Amino acid sequence: MRNVRIYTVLLGLTLLMAACTSYEEAFNRNLDSTGLYVTNSSSNSVSQFAADPKSGILNDLGTVPAGTTPVYVAVNSAGTFAYVVNSGSNDVYVYSINKKTRKLAFTSSVATGTLPRMIGLHSGGKFAYVVNETTDNISRYSIDSSTGALTSIGTVAATGATTPRAIVVHKNLIFLADAGGTQVRLYNIDSTTGAVTDHSALGGDLASTSCAGLFHISSGNAPYVYLPCADGNIEYFPVSGWPTFPSTTISSKATIAAGNTTSAIALTADQSAAFASNSGAASLSAYTLSNGVPTAAGTISTCTTPGQMLINSSGFGYLVCNGDNTVRAYSVSGANLSLIKSYPVGTAPTSIAAY
Repeated sequence: MRNVRIYTVLLGLTLLMAACTSYEEAFNRNLDSTGLYVTNSSSNSVSQFAADPKSGILNDLGTVPAGTTPVYVAVNSAGTFAYVVNSGSNDVYVYSINKKTRKLAFTSSVATGTLPRMIGLHSGGKFAYVVNETTDNISRYSIDSSTGALTSIGTVAATGATTPRAIVVHKNLIFLADAGGTQVRLYNIDSTTGAVTDHSALGGDLASTSCAGLFHISSGNAPYVYLPCADGNIEYFPVSGWPTFPSTTISSKATIAAGNTTSAIALTADQSAAFASNSGAASLSAYTLSNGVPTAAGTISTCTTPGQMLINSSGFGYLVCNGDNTVRAYSVSGANLSLIKSYPVGTAPTSIAAY
């Protein structure tokens, strides 16, 4: 009997140890986990992770090669394709996403203008738009729904823009942040043809200060635009006249203080809070949001040169740390963050996307 008890205890310990040591293997088989991808601009690669929706933990899946100086990544709404903008080789790489392994597989590439910065995907899934800083224009593409491949359908001049850097496609609108002209320009998208109409022909642009970082537009029928500004502020205003073509009159444009060299902003899924990355201050500025209007909620120390942040619907945030060559995982509760873990990526990471 004594031997039976000893055997039972040993068996229990063995099973417990096996459960602990096989967690990573079990995690790899977790079909609920999603893919998360980070561009590494100096090592010309994309880091791949599987993100556990229950714990926020990331499982490192290695890297895939990109073009020269990959600076931005976007994933389509179906989570089937990823698009990486390579500013050094002036092209976009297209990758298919394996929903079982979450890994990327290169499928095709397409040329852009000179010094492409970002890509915006139309919500209808048929069109993509790339902003080119040096050629001062927007490259337009149709998207093959089965392969994800991009086919050029021409360009549109960023009239009046001298250093266009950031683009957001929101419903049938394109918002373009221009560093040289210190403005945000507005374009209308024809959802059938993908054609783009410069809003300047319809009454002008949206004047702004020098705010050309990774900006954000909230969802819903009364969206707000949030612009991170290099002078250490967040500029914000509602999109008036929504959902018809917006007016260019901004009657309630306002600013709120952030930190040194604010470069990106992210909103929680319920749009109750926001976090601004202060790349010159190694911090995040936190805000609560009420009907779109931000209120300061403190400062959170982070890593060296924090950049783009992604906050998913599971309540976890992932912050790109350009100076530390890491991505940090956080648990998000309102305007508060709790660090889960920091994960190494490639050299000089710049952008993050997930499905």
